Amino acid sequence: MGKCVGEMNESSERTLVAVQLYRRAGRFIDGARIVYRMAEEERKKTARCLRLKKLYVLAALLIEDHYRQFNVEIAEKSAADLKTTTALEKLLEEDCNLSREDARMIPRVWKAAQAYHFFMLAQRQLFQGDYFAAMTTSFSLVELGTYIDPIEIYTLIGKLFYWCVRDASLLTIIRV
Repeated sequence: MGKCVGEMNESSERTLVAVQLYRRAGRFIDGARIVYRMAEEERKKTARCLRLKKLYVLAALLIEDHYRQFNVEIAEKSAADLKTTTALEKLLEEDCNLSREDARMIPRVWKAAQAYHFFMLAQRQLFQGDYFAAMTTSFSLVELGTYIDPIEIYTLIGKLFYWCVRDASLLTIIRV
């Protein structure tokens, strides 16, 4: 299967087919790793926000499937052994089996998806004229600056300040 997947990693469509193969084989972490790398490459190319959000969510869902599958396996083995220490040992063993790259990837995928979601939400609120909500959303984006370019975040905040001054609702934002 490794050879087959290696040959498919040339284009986006083929890469997603490889992820589907990993998913069917029950190797969710391997599939999540591929999607995460693909999302990181797309982010460097400054791809559309919606595409990046979808890729990060797909990687996160694959990780959730991995944990769901692993918990089922532990429950089956623990029911046979009837020992909680066995279940705890299996959980610790699983954490040790992950590579350093995978251990860093797991918490990042949901945060990255959240960052792109908030970025698109703030833009939508800006264009709908809900400046106060957009300002609140964009301030929460500052904490997620590792996933979105800070220049884009502060550009959005600058646009919001312009529209707030123009709309004369800046006083309510400053008071809060």
